[in-house]
Amino acid sequence: MKTPTVEEILDMVLETLNLEVEAEFTPATPLFGDTATGALGLDSIDALEIGAVVKQRYGVQMKAQDEASRNAMYCVKNLHVFISENIGKETAGKPQHAVATA
Repeated sequence: MKTPTVEEILDMVLETLNLEVEAEFTPATPLFGDTATGALGLDSIDALEIGAVVKQRYGVQMKAQDEASRNAMYCVKNLHVFISENIGKETAGKPQHAVATA
């Protein structure tokens, strides 16, 4: 399976959640948190939707109790790293860790 680009992940998030973003949305924009601080303002339902699409499109399992999955949801950049490191791996194997960077 082909590893997606950061731009493809960015588009996937917007498309999955049917979002039209007025402010600048970059790969480093926090997905969760207060929109007044520049975050996208997603919630737990949004995270579930993103996780379902990631599994469907890329075959990468995300688990709420897994620290690497939670770190991956910090921003699109981390999500890209997580998918890139885990694409094509067995879902039973332990996922690699995405590192939160601002």
